[in-house]
Amino acid sequence: MFTCRRVSSAFLQRLICRSQSTGTPNVSVDPAQHIFSAACVQRFPLLGRVKTDLEVKVNQFKVVAAEKRSRLSDFELEEQKFAALKETVEKKAKEEGVNVSVFDMDTSFKDLQESFEKDFESFEPQPRETEPDRTGDVRSTMRKLDRILYLLVKTEDEWRMPQGGLMEGMNLCQTAQEQLTKLCGADLSVQFISNTPVACHSLPINKRSKVFFLKAQYLSGTVKIDTEMLEDYAWVTKEELKDYLSPHYYKSISPALLD
Repeated sequence: MFTCRRVSSAFLQRLICRSQSTGTPNVSVDPAQHIFSAACVQRFPLLGRVKTDLEVKVNQFKVVAAEKRSRLSDFELEEQKFAALKETVEKKAKEEGVNVSVFDMDTSFKDLQESFEKDFESFEPQPRETEPDRTGDVRSTMRKLDRILYLLVKTEDEWRMPQGGLMEGMNLCQTAQEQLTKLCGADLSVQFISNTPVACHSLPINKRSKVFFLKAQYLSGTVKIDTEMLEDYAWVTKEELKDYLSPHYYKSISPALLD
């Protein structure tokens, strides 16, 4: 369990001044409050979602319209030049009564076009379903590649986002960064998006105790939890959060989450 010290009035005044200088919004707090800062780490999709039938039809219409307005590729331009050259050669040969063959030139373009078509037909995209999807490995960031995933950690009592008590000399964002590194290891690389919290959660045991959530984007690395403080971790979608978080916790954070 995380513990948070009782902050003094003087420290709160310094916190408010620092918040004004760093861009973190001012929070009117009582000296008896406990302030927590949580990292809402999200792994953005690596694949686009599977299109619906309507989306496929709309996309096909856009492709046809774009082709009509688009400029020709280098291959198409060369093909047009060859067709014009072939027509000129055949016309001149006919006028002069000479048999001229452009078979070799024609064959080269046909061979090239056939090779393109063969490569296209033999292309097989990688499967959208990964090994973690098949095995149900929620610890992997390589699952649900077309969805946003959120990092959760499990304490002895509950699942929640990585969080810790407000640290002296730090604002909310700096505290979230420090606590994330402490709980999930230095190998996990993230980029905090803003100093501004996106949501606030009141702890059930003390309504004056607040958890402020700050969003961060997952960049690379793996989670290596502090086993003395945490039991497990998981990367889950917004829908799956309901299976891990308490209803009150989920209600506080869900409006700030993307699907």
